[in-house]
Amino acid sequence: MGAHRWLKRFLTSLLIGLLSWCSQVSATDTLSISPEHAHYSLNEVTRYWHIEAPLTLRDVLEQAPEFHPVVSDSALQFGYTQGDTWLTARLHNASPRPATWMVKFEYPFLDHVTLYTLREQFSDVQYSGSAIPIAERALAHRQAVFPITLAGGETVTLYSNVMAAGSKVLNYSIMTPEAFYTQNDRHNFWLATYFGMLIALGLYNFLLFFGLKERVFLYYSLFAFGFTLAILTFNGIGTLMFWSFLGDQTARLVAIGFTFASAMATLFAQSFLNTWRYSPRWHRLLSWFRAACWLALLAAFLLPIQPALRLMDVVGFSASLLLLELLVG
Repeated sequence: MGAHRWLKRFLTSLLIGLLSWCSQVSATDTLSISPEHAHYSLNEVTRYWHIEAPLTLRDVLEQAPEFHPVVSDSALQFGYTQGDTWLTARLHNASPRPATWMVKFEYPFLDHVTLYTLREQFSDVQYSGSAIPIAERALAHRQAVFPITLAGGETVTLYSNVMAAGSKVLNYSIMTPEAFYTQNDRHNFWLATYFGMLIALGLYNFLLFFGLKERVFLYYSLFAFGFTLAILTFNGIGTLMFWSFLGDQTARLVAIGFTFASAMATLFAQSFLNTWRYSPRWHRLLSWFRAACWLALLAAFLLPIQPALRLMDVVGFSASLLLLELLVG
């Protein structure tokens, strides 16, 4: 009798849980946010849609396309894709008081990000992205960040339009301003430390070249220069501080910097390891590969940006494999 009663309670609890889950799934995927919780991921309530031709928000609303649900965080990692990607999510302010929130895209290497906030009576539009001048961004930040204010109990629909020549990684979140600036300070500290080390290594080897007249130090300093140029642009700090005026050509600096760094890495390896004396076959192979790097560098200036970035990936990956095999062998 006791086992029968326990089984009955278990089945009842399971049925209630299933009904609750089904009601949540069918409840229009609205994320309820409250200032009591500082950070929310928007991935779970987001739907996405790819389109080859650029559209306005009015066109999207008129077409009413079928947006695909995001089943996992990796579903928003689209790689190199042509055209635009649209995201949509619904937010509800569970607090009775107005609250300001920050919508932040995690991946900084996105050229154009437009955020539309649809309300009952009107809509807001904000712009950001690495190709947008600083003065025109919703917030002067290395990532695409948008402040939005919700009235007490208000429900809004977000539409995000993303255009990027590089890989599209569109994970994003919403957080309170306090949580955002705390996280931003922590990230900036580690990024400043990292870039400070890169710049110090490059300058140190450049000074060694002047003092000792050894070309191996010059090769390393040039490698560090190309790598730092690409990483600064990729992380958005270089664009934020130095070259936002480049606009859509900003992404080309990533291809140029990494391709140049690959060429200088092979030259540094040949010089540092004296491959011409101890391993003539590897010396010839690295010389041929470096010639291919120079051609790829020229192509990075001439090709459209996305093919240039794809070529950069091939060159960088090949250089890493060659140098690793050289060291292991």
